[in-house]
Amino acid sequence: MMSTPALQTRLQRRRRWVRWIVVGLFSSPVVCLILSNAWLQSGWGRGWMERQIFQRTQLTVRIGGAGWLPGGQVWIDDLRVVPTSSSLPSDEALLHIRCLSIRPAWSSWIRGSRKISDVCLSSPRIHVPLERWKEWLPAPQPQPPAAPPAVVAAGPPTAPATPAMLPDSPAVPPAPPAVTEPPSPTVWLKITDGSLTVSHPSRSLPWLQIEQISAELPIGGAPASGHLQCATIRALEETLTTRARIDIRWQYPLWESESAPLTAAALHATAKVQMARVPGLPFAAVIAQEKQAWQHESPAIQANEIQSLHRINGFLLGPQTWQGESLCEAQQLRVRAGGKDLRFFRAQSRFLLRGGMLQCADLRLLGDDFAVLGNGLCTLRGDWLGHLRLLAPRATALDWQQRWARISPHQTLPFQTILTEDRPSLDLLCGGNFKQPGISLDQGKTWHDPRKIHTLLQQPFTPPAP
Repeated sequence: MMSTPALQTRLQRRRRWVRWIVVGLFSSPVVCLILSNAWLQSGWGRGWMERQIFQRTQLTVRIGGAGWLPGGQVWIDDLRVVPTSSSLPSDEALLHIRCLSIRPAWSSWIRGSRKISDVCLSSPRIHVPLERWKEWLPAPQPQPPAAPPAVVAAGPPTAPATPAMLPDSPAVPPAPPAVTEPPSPTVWLKITDGSLTVSHPSRSLPWLQIEQISAELPIGGAPASGHLQCATIRALEETLTTRARIDIRWQYPLWESESAPLTAAALHATAKVQMARVPGLPFAAVIAQEKQAWQHESPAIQANEIQSLHRINGFLLGPQTWQGESLCEAQQLRVRAGGKDLRFFRAQSRFLLRGGMLQCADLRLLGDDFAVLGNGLCTLRGDWLGHLRLLAPRATALDWQQRWARISPHQTLPFQTILTEDRPSLDLLCGGNFKQPGISLDQGKTWHDPRKIHTLLQQPFTPPAP
């Protein structure tokens, strides 16, 4: 029979083992949490996260660290989307997010469904160099549907076509039986203190700049309404609007905005945007400006009536698919140049965007004395070429020839008579790039600085002596 001291020693030893087991069971989750977060902050953990993001988005990213909390959120610090092309500098980021946090729906994860509740972006900074964005963004994979959703600028939507109206329409399959599942909760995207900058090396200031962007947008789950707002929008040093807000409706798979007011260069218009959550992110946008009188101080332009329509659509992740059209028409336009009012009874323009090429299909300023006709094209890299024809009264043409002789004595302005001697015409070939533009008077043989032509037009008109 075992003695009493030996029995007590064995019982104490068992108690210690039980105590260590209990302590280990309760402390192991904490230890795992600490070790996993330390690993995510290490170089190995960051590399694993970067590879996981690349496999899901085909975007090359660099992160500063990551972490998670049980029952809380998963976050990534200092996330940068870097160029995928080896010809671009690796430290130039298309997108920089100070902190990206995701709050999973843990109750769904326990059941094996990886749903999330919300995504928060803190201080996202998007910088798009205009001449490089086609190289930065990969083409959408797999190929998205053939056409993006259409945007209706105004008026009630048209009724969809019935199957009888469509030739060789396939048979409509029977509707599946209703599934009695509770609707998924809405997934939200929250943005604080964001910004968007579109730049080009030819200009020291950005082409487009949107500051202090904040948003609370539904991006999945049940239908809901959200909003997107910003402090200011500037384009080509012109303030388009301040304190803008757009209300957006979500119903899978489509985001659709309400008609939002927009003011640019003293012109009042309305804008509407649509985007679908399918591969490639097809989008469409319309800016419609109704007929109105217009007066702008710098430069001095005035029109009794002006209207315009601007449309663009394509796949957001494939800039080579973007297509757009801009139409503008004005009546009784007056432009102040060289101390003289240039009056045009009609003005119109049409610009097209196709495959990364911006084309001026038609530019007309028609007046009783002066007229301007032009067309041209421009690439996103900044190279451009255009043709411009100026028609002016004979007295003005003689005055310009005399001034040009003082600026360039070895070449005269080649005015030609086409229809009548009272209005000779001058053909100009414009080309180059935004850094080094040029104007040619002899079909490209000799190029001149455009500032010469600008100085010529801005000088006060002096009629020839009788």
